[in-house]
Amino acid sequence: MKKVFWIKPLIFAAIILFIATDCKKEELATKPAISNPPYICSEIVLTEYTTTSTITFLAGIKTCNLPTVVYFRYRPLSADYRDSVIGTIRTDCCNDPENGYFEYVGTAMGLKSGTDYYWSVAATNSAGTSIGQNFGICTQAGELNGTSTLPATIISGNGATLHGTVNGEGLSTTVTFEYDANTDIYDIPTSYRNSVIASQSPVADTGIINVSADISGLNPCLIYHFRIKAENSLWVRHGSDQHFYTVTKPTLKTIYAFNITATTATVGGDITDDGGSPIIARGVRYWKRSNTTGKANIWLKDDSTGTGRFTFTLSGLEPNTQYCFSPYAANCLGNLYIGVDNISWGSWATVFKTSP
Repeated sequence: MKKVFWIKPLIFAAIILFIATDCKKEELATKPAISNPPYICSEIVLTEYTTTSTITFLAGIKTCNLPTVVYFRYRPLSADYRDSVIGTIRTDCCNDPENGYFEYVGTAMGLKSGTDYYWSVAATNSAGTSIGQNFGICTQAGELNGTSTLPATIISGNGATLHGTVNGEGLSTTVTFEYDANTDIYDIPTSYRNSVIASQSPVADTGIINVSADISGLNPCLIYHFRIKAENSLWVRHGSDQHFYTVTKPTLKTIYAFNITATTATVGGDITDDGGSPIIARGVRYWKRSNTTGKANIWLKDDSTGTGRFTFTLSGLEPNTQYCFSPYAANCLGNLYIGVDNISWGSWATVFKTSP
């Protein structure tokens, strides 16, 4: 007679429990990591593109390599947020796809002239939504009867062409541009110490015409404010203030981290263009990636100046730890207050990890 082997109930239950537990562990081991919501790195208004009816916003966003929607909310001071414009990725510069960093721009249109607005940026992906701070901005004041100041063009290190429109209303009208210089974009002169006659002056047309004037002998390290002035036998009219600066920010590339050990790494940047004025400061800042507030940034300044490559060997780092860094460079524009970041940055928050 064949023997029949019976598995005791307690032993059978233990086997089933072991198999179930082992499967659950395997399932957890293959579950994908949870992604993070977008991180808002910077929020500014491009004041040079703000007009009587439009405001252009810009925001730097760490997308965590997830499809991300960015939108800019705006409202008058006395209203709630109900209007917004979708941000699009900037195409001319400043993106770092390898590290998931992109700059988004958006323009609100149809606004009231000379009106204060609040605005903020919001970014959302499948992991969540991040909302930036509230900021204030004012649209430009409206112009009177066609007398308007337009942005300057053909700006060089010591010269520029000023533009505007005027309506002489059938009277012989003298057209000039008044201009002055200072170090603050928001310090609009109450009186302008210099003036130049428009090349089309005098005008007597009935209707709006374009006028311009060339100026030279400018200081490359100052902000220039200017406005149009139209005068005839019946009235004197002024356009609103515009501004420009004769240099640009330096062009800077990131030198990615190399020679990485458990406690050290070498990072740096490469300045390929000084922007029309000598480099006065260059260096890097770095921080632990786990520090999302930016309060523990460490700044390092290079002792030399000028264009070209520069590197730093970071020491005292923690093993097996992620760090972020960004190189920076400044010319004389860095000493001016222009309402936006006035120094150049390489790729924002480039990440490296020390060895175990």
